[in-house]
Amino acid sequence: MLTSFYLHEVEEQIEVIEKSDVVEDGHDIGSSISAMLVPQIELLESDVERGNRKGFLKHYETMVDRCNACHTANERVSSKFACQPQACLKIRFSPWVARISF
Repeated sequence: MLTSFYLHEVEEQIEVIEKSDVVEDGHDIGSSISAMLVPQIELLESDVERGNRKGFLKHYETMVDRCNACHTANERVSSKFACQPQACLKIRFSPWVARISF
C-alpha cells in the first residue's frame, strides 16, 4: 500500500536525522524530531493498519501542526507546511490507478 510505503520512507529519514546528531543554532534537531514527530508517525501507521481513515486524517493534521511547531521552536519559520490530508488520499500516478485506500 502506497500510504504505508511513504510512512516508512518518512521514518527512514527521521532515523537518518536522529543519528546525525544535527544541532543548528543550539537546537538539537534530532531530539526535537524524536519528541514531536515519531509519536505521530506511529499513530498514522496504526490508523493505516486498522483502516481508520478518520483517525488518519486527524493524526495527519496533528503531525503537520507538530512539524510547524518544531520549525517555529527551532527558528525555521520559513519552513512551514500547509495541511491537506485529503490530498494524500487522492494521489494518482496515472489515469488507470485507483485512489490510495486503506
